[in-house]
Amino acid sequence: ECLTLVFGDLDKFKSVNDTYGHHAGDVILQSAGRTLIAKVRTTDQVGRYGGEEFVLILPKTPAEAAHIVCNRILEAFRTATHEVSGDKTLTVTISLGIATHSPDKPFPNVQELLQASDEAVYFAKTHGGNQYVSYEKINPAALI
Repeated sequence: ECLTLVFGDLDKFKSVNDTYGHHAGDVILQSAGRTLIAKVRTTDQVGRYGGEEFVLILPKTPAEAAHIVCNRILEAFRTATHEVSGDKTLTVTISLGIATHSPDKPFPNVQELLQASDEAVYFAKTHGGNQYVSYEKINPAALI
């Protein structure tokens, strides 16, 4: 069985809180959660990990299928607008890191799977954000 974990981190979120206040940040976090839930299957799980970070658990999902889900999520964030005050709207993008546990590429435990998806999202953020990156892309040894 495959299991894919996707770590999501809203891009430049600190500037939203700093510029528009924490209420606007809360509105965007709630909207981001709803967007994530709307773009995954009912068998998938979406949770807030902390701050502006989210974790998506995609059971029975190989890496290729996770890429399709991540593209759907990225597009939804790129086109969504969030009302942060009377007449001010914002668009907030997200960076995603993918790690897939599969019979041919197993992770020894959930913690290492989470760590891999966290490393992948960090790579996505530090290389411009608004994209998804697979752990295998940044760690070729994972392909062996």
